[in-house]
Amino acid sequence: MNVEKKEKICFVASGGGHLRQLLQIFALHEDYPYYFVTERTSLGESLSGQHKTLFVPHFAFGQRKMEGWLPFLWSGLKNFFSSSWYFAKERPNIVISTGAGAAFFTLFWAYVFRRKIVYIESIARVTSLSLFGKLTSKLAGFCIVQWPDMVRQLKGAKYCSPLLVKEVKDDKKREGLLVTVGTIMPFDRMVMGVEALISEEKISGPVAAQTGKSECQFERLETFESCSFEELNERMRKADIVVCHGGSGSILGALKAGCRVVAMARKQEFKEHYDDHQLDIMNAFSDMGLISIAKDENDLLRAIQEAGNRERKTVEINPNEFISVIEDYIEDSKKPGKEQKMRSLNQLRYIRKALVKAKYLYYTKIWGMDLHESCDFSLSAKFDKTYPKGIHVGAHSYIAFDVAVLSHDMTRGLYLDTHIGKNCFIGGRSVIMPGVKIEDNCIIGAGSVVTKDVSAGSIAAGNPAKVIEQNIEVGQYGRLNYADKNEERLLKKAG
Repeated sequence: MNVEKKEKICFVASGGGHLRQLLQIFALHEDYPYYFVTERTSLGESLSGQHKTLFVPHFAFGQRKMEGWLPFLWSGLKNFFSSSWYFAKERPNIVISTGAGAAFFTLFWAYVFRRKIVYIESIARVTSLSLFGKLTSKLAGFCIVQWPDMVRQLKGAKYCSPLLVKEVKDDKKREGLLVTVGTIMPFDRMVMGVEALISEEKISGPVAAQTGKSECQFERLETFESCSFEELNERMRKADIVVCHGGSGSILGALKAGCRVVAMARKQEFKEHYDDHQLDIMNAFSDMGLISIAKDENDLLRAIQEAGNRERKTVEINPNEFISVIEDYIEDSKKPGKEQKMRSLNQLRYIRKALVKAKYLYYTKIWGMDLHESCDFSLSAKFDKTYPKGIHVGAHSYIAFDVAVLSHDMTRGLYLDTHIGKNCFIGGRSVIMPGVKIEDNCIIGAGSVVTKDVSAGSIAAGNPAKVIEQNIEVGQYGRLNYADKNEERLLKKAG
């Protein structure tokens, strides 16, 4: 890529298909400073032997569905610190990513520090954006999609088609069947289905299977947990048919090697994947006449027979269009008046919302606090964990920065229920003492220490807090009814 030497490029992606796409799309040049950030997979290890590669812990948004919130948050925390350290150490000028979760915090810091961000939505997304794509598209200065229907899903994105399909002219004889499940998770249902066909003597010839970290014992076929990227490619070049999961990286790798391909989708209902998006890419490749689809393990024989009768084709990834449009974006951003738009942290509201939601679940699910799902609070607000079940916050109430809501008094040995009603606003750095009840539609002034109950529709402030106005009318989050008109008047005056 024709990028100035002073600009360092960070290529960041999760392991597996996302990283494989990043490698297939870009021709890398040693003339420019760059590095990779990815997960420690067999592909990542192979990459590290040729290019500067930094490894971050595995993190995926779908973990919350399969493993629960605690493992999800713990993985996110580890990835956050690792990604933050590498970003601070390397200080890239340009960040290019194909997703997914493991790349998020690198992209987050690139956004905060006004770096150029190029996001390429996964080729696996044919008709709908991934959750990662929805989040990252708000951070990126330039987005690329790889299927025409996706342009409608992601406003302002550039469509690039990377696939070059060719007939295989090589007459070299191939034999055997290779099963591969990808680099992230095992896929025992598919491997067991192939083994059953061998046991029933419905398929013959050498069969080898890359199984991932499976706990199953397979006796009828050669198995290996993982191998280097180079070894897997060599195995594919020798195999007649590849049976793989519906991951784009595995399918494209097999097609690039000129194999006949059978793909079987992981299913969320069996906890084999975070969702069922693999069906989209499988159907797209099937419509192009490139692969056969096995609907389940009982459909494998039909799909293998169908694939065996198909003309062999190869699929290459053409990086030229991608490189061209990215170079144009980078060069255009250097022109006077075309600098990347400065962003304020207020534009990270959706990220803040996600963090607040995570903290809400932490408080309610782990600590058992009674917080209404529509309440909102600053990330610096403190809720008493000594007696967490004594914390009660009503609907559409807002707890501002550095507020402390207490439910125990160590000096008196008391454990009391503290209530904040609905539609309340608790000003910054206020302290709500144990056992206090703030009724609905109240406003507590900043820095107040509330030691006594506050009746509905009141404004209280001071240390100790005293009611200074009653019978007020407020909307959600304690917002006074005339607040919107004040804002409109100020905006018109400023305009």
